[in-house]
Amino acid sequence: MRRYIFILLYMGLMASEGFAQERVTTVMATFLTLPDNAHTAALGEAGVGLIGSGSAILYNPAGLAFMEGREAYFTYVNGGYDTKHYAAGIAANASRIGTFGLSAVNFDTGFRDRREYAISGAYGFNITDRIALGTTLKFVRQDFLLYDGASDLGTRWTKNVFAFDLGAYFATGFRNTVLAMSVENISADRLGETEQFELPKNIRLGVLLDVMSMMGAMPFPHALDLVLDVNRPNYGEDDIYLGNYILINPKLSCYIYPSYKLRMNKGVYDGKAA
Repeated sequence: MRRYIFILLYMGLMASEGFAQERVTTVMATFLTLPDNAHTAALGEAGVGLIGSGSAILYNPAGLAFMEGREAYFTYVNGGYDTKHYAAGIAANASRIGTFGLSAVNFDTGFRDRREYAISGAYGFNITDRIALGTTLKFVRQDFLLYDGASDLGTRWTKNVFAFDLGAYFATGFRNTVLAMSVENISADRLGETEQFELPKNIRLGVLLDVMSMMGAMPFPHALDLVLDVNRPNYGEDDIYLGNYILINPKLSCYIYPSYKLRMNKGVYDGKAA
């Protein structure tokens, strides 16, 4: 009974933090919104319901609870205009305790006098064999050289912010359907040089559907999953991310990824294929 009371309190905290956020016109540390692995990026960034990977540290830490053994990952993205995005992480499962993860993200703005990075520690654990919760603690740092016109050397300016994520995962037991939720970058601190701006907060509600199971098909060596995320960020309009992946060869992890993004903008739906 106590575990279910804890779950309700945890979900209540997530909902209150997520839906209480206010819309803002400008946020800082926008690199925190970039996908940190190819799998989620190929799904149109719909990944809150995925499990079994260390990259869940930054999407839904509850997904770490179902990871087995140890895992390390590294991602590099050349974003154009001399920007580069690096992400790396490790995760390890401790029997009967849960899974611990550590991640580092660095965003190269293309300017030598500006640095932005984040270091995250995460923990995911099972409440039951179908329910998992998780949290991620983030340290975010901005480092600038400010020039006042009187000197070419500039003055070093730094700002450190702590934030955290909350995640929940629920396997419904109905044909492998999964419900998931995460709230990202909860923090009372702000970043900025002269003006102070919030971090890019977001609440994600996700559903993962096993299409083969829904069709009543018997267990098959391939897989066809549909992933849907509804996003409510504090820095823009609500989005729907829809992706599906076809696992062709489980041994080689060969996938096909059709995906789609739908933006809800003042009642008008703007669709874009990813």
